Amino acid sequence: MQFRAVTYEDARFLFELRNQPSVRDYSFHSDLIQWEDHKGWLEKALENNNLRIFIILNDCNELVGMFRLEQKEPSLVIISIAIDELQRGKGFGFMAIKESIVICKQLFGAVTLRAYIKSENVISFKAFHKAGFQKNELFMDYHC
Repeated sequence: MQFRAVTYEDARFLFELRNQPSVRDYSFHSDLIQWEDHKGWLEKALENNNLRIFIILNDCNELVGMFRLEQKEPSLVIISIAIDELQRGKGFGFMAIKESIVICKQLFGAVTLRAYIKSENVISFKAFHKAGFQKNELFMDYHC
């Protein structure tokens, strides 16, 4: 498995991933995204120094998902992750969570890495817990 920074050429993959029904089901913003809105968001995201987005690739160099790290406060970074519906159950999510911890430390230093997870998303909860995140009332934290 590999990771690389997102580019504008990834726009279509990110758009389709974000609009998959199961990704929307577990998102706190579950509305369908329109293509023009998505392109505008990605352009701004690529210019935002507090936001880093990474593509997850399998061993065949196929795009299987993404994760993003967004610094909300000097000591708080939010992680979001999405894995393609056809690629789930292969460990990509867990490995991406572990890699996000390493990247977060490199980019932001000693911070709290926080994941907001819907209560019904049991698989994500288990993956973040296995990676060392601790559950609070509404989120899970990892202290880098």
